Amino acid sequence: MDISKTKSIAMLQSNPAPFDARALQEAHSLAKRGYRVTILVWDRCQDKTQETPRRRRYSDGVETRTLRLAIPPREPILVVPALFVFYAWCSIQLIVSSFDVLHCHDFDTLLVGFFAKFVKLKSMKLVLDMHDLPESWLWLFPLTNLMQHWVLVFTKDLVDLTIVVNERVISYLGAFGFQREKMVSVMNVPSLTEGRGHERSESGFSLVYSGDLSEERGIPLMVDAIAGLSGITLYLTGRGKLERWLCDLEERYSNIKFLGWIPNSDLNALVNKADLIPCLYAPTSLNREFSTPGKFFISLSRSIPALVSSGTYQAQYVEEFGCGIVVKWNDVQELRETVVNLATNAALYAKLADSAFQAFRSTFNWEVMETRLLGSYVRLLQPSQTNS
Repeated sequence: MDISKTKSIAMLQSNPAPFDARALQEAHSLAKRGYRVTILVWDRCQDKTQETPRRRRYSDGVETRTLRLAIPPREPILVVPALFVFYAWCSIQLIVSSFDVLHCHDFDTLLVGFFAKFVKLKSMKLVLDMHDLPESWLWLFPLTNLMQHWVLVFTKDLVDLTIVVNERVISYLGAFGFQREKMVSVMNVPSLTEGRGHERSESGFSLVYSGDLSEERGIPLMVDAIAGLSGITLYLTGRGKLERWLCDLEERYSNIKFLGWIPNSDLNALVNKADLIPCLYAPTSLNREFSTPGKFFISLSRSIPALVSSGTYQAQYVEEFGCGIVVKWNDVQELRETVVNLATNAALYAKLADSAFQAFRSTFNWEVMETRLLGSYVRLLQPSQTNS
């Protein structure tokens, strides 16, 4: 008998968005394999027009249950108590319903997993889907590095499976005692069906950045390098502490376009017309150093050369697959010269674009990652079948 048909999974997701693409993509893949998947999600959105339904069922059986609790972004004083309301709501859902696996997306939901292990639901398998290292939220506390060490050591023996975003994180966690056979790398990559060739626009060269608008993501670096360049336009969209600065800056430079927060449909249309999607993360923390963001893989899937910072794990992929260019972090002149060269050297651009697409087709696509995810779930649940 196919064990997946008798197993149900609860996913916990506390992102400010109703749920991120990674969680939903994994849920649909597991449902396709026959698992029953329910996503318990916290919708923090303050815009009433963008609220998600309290319950939604997709055609493949994936169900979402939503706790609506709006709070302003980046307000720790409000986020922390609201997070504990979310924990309580999830715990009630787990007690009322019956689940075989609790799949926690990131450390901020793992406290519910510990509750499930120790209090009521000891037979439930616990999966940690680690999008980031715990330092992403431990900065709120003193002695962040020591706290991260303690959290990882405490976690390693409690989780039954750890899903991480790349092999670099696996090697890092190994130093804390995480067992290699209980870890799997599942990257946040597009499906092969989303891949396409790229046609350069004759009207100019465009860069598109979407995401956190902060210095750590290279926003001022990009602006300084691109401002005033003829025939080259930088489009910026997202949220973050540099929003007001970008609004003021747009009036000074005609080739810097700040679009604010835009719907996914508009963002996808913008990305599909981009000639370059910069991923200039500052290698100043482990999370940014290890990061392989979704925009990096989207770039490859659109036959767009990757532009990344030295000292990051992304740079190793670029050098291995020849799918882009690595620039020194915070070197404005080198970045400016690199962008101008890509905009004017058609032969170089075409070579890098072809390598980018080949890397996507061979390695960085969801079909490859789906096989890893499903294989890890079979191994996770196989002992249950043996013992039954």
